[in-house]
Amino acid sequence: MEQLDKFIDRARAALAGSRGIAWLARGVAVTAILALLLELMVRSYPIDPLWLPLAGCVVLGVFVGVGGWLRAFPSRGEVARLADHRLGGRERLSTALEFSAAGGAMVWRQRTDAGRFAATADPALVAEEGWPWRSAAAAVFAGAFALLLLNLPNPALTELRQHRATVAAQARASDAIEKLITQAQGVHPGEDPAGRQALVQELKKARDSVKNAQSPEQAVAALSQAQSNIRSLQEPNRDARNTANAAAGQQLASNQETRPAGQALQSGDNRAAAGEVGKLASNLSNLTPAEQKAAADALAKAAAAAGDNANLQRNLQQAADGLKKGETAAASQALNQAASGLQQQAGADEFSGDAAQAVNGLQSVKGDLAQQAQQGQGQGQGQGQGQGQGQGQGQGQGQGQGQGQGQG
Repeated sequence: MEQLDKFIDRARAALAGSRGIAWLARGVAVTAILALLLELMVRSYPIDPLWLPLAGCVVLGVFVGVGGWLRAFPSRGEVARLADHRLGGRERLSTALEFSAAGGAMVWRQRTDAGRFAATADPALVAEEGWPWRSAAAAVFAGAFALLLLNLPNPALTELRQHRATVAAQARASDAIEKLITQAQGVHPGEDPAGRQALVQELKKARDSVKNAQSPEQAVAALSQAQSNIRSLQEPNRDARNTANAAAGQQLASNQETRPAGQALQSGDNRAAAGEVGKLASNLSNLTPAEQKAAADALAKAAAAAGDNANLQRNLQQAADGLKKGETAAASQALNQAASGLQQQAGADEFSGDAAQAVNGLQSVKGDLAQQAQQGQGQGQGQGQGQGQGQGQGQGQGQGQGQGQGQG
């Protein structure tokens, strides 16, 4: 019985190995076929990333291979029956295995006979004959075709990736504009609240337009329009007015009493200039007549130099006239009005700076969207050229065949 057990164990291992090879080939074939079907499907219904469903194909192939091999794993009784059939054992092995727990002279003689047969038989011959050529061929051809399709351009997948890239670019642009909106919501003293509200509204409109745009080109056009609208909110004569302020400040800086206000105007800091002009207005009554006369001359010269800033020119001239007449209260009132005007100009300057910052921010956002639009146009032109070349080759071949038939 020991000889019989050794033979059955060895034959069982050989049979399980041959069946394992067969089911391995079937599992690989299933994986390759599923991968091929997946590649064909994504030509019409793109999936990205593709590695996840491909991994699913591998898992299913492993499940088929391992599951089929486990179900086909032979029992000892099946091995004995196959050995009798394939080795001509005439049911010696299966009978001996069936009555292994029985006793008696006849049973002993049968076991002895089965043992002698097992000692001379080759357990490797119990294995399945041949190789799983059909499964292997299916795996090779399906796998090769799937790899070919994987390396060929997929217009549907390219379009999907382009769409995702476009959506991501518009989302980044929308987030960037949201930050610009937050920065633009701060109100500075002296500025026009209506202008600030208009700036915020333009940025919000740009954000919504970019978010809902059907293409990067449409988003870029919306941003260009927003930039134009924001530029129109800025004061058109700001540079000329500040140049006039600096010229007036140069004249005021020539006098000791008006020098602080003049230096502030020359530096372009209208808010600081407003404070210094206000201090000068408060200090006029403390000046001596000679100092008032010198200050009046400086204010008159400053008024003449501030030609492009009519409001400042008028107030400075009124202050100079008041001092010349000895009316310090009127001169102080005129200087306070000039300080108020400079305070408003400072607010307008700060608003213009915020508006310019918003325009520059939108320009930066446009760069990302314009690059995305160029990539989409490049891919579209490449696909169109490929299709056009294919159609041209087909037409050329058709015309050549037609001419050949006509000549024949």
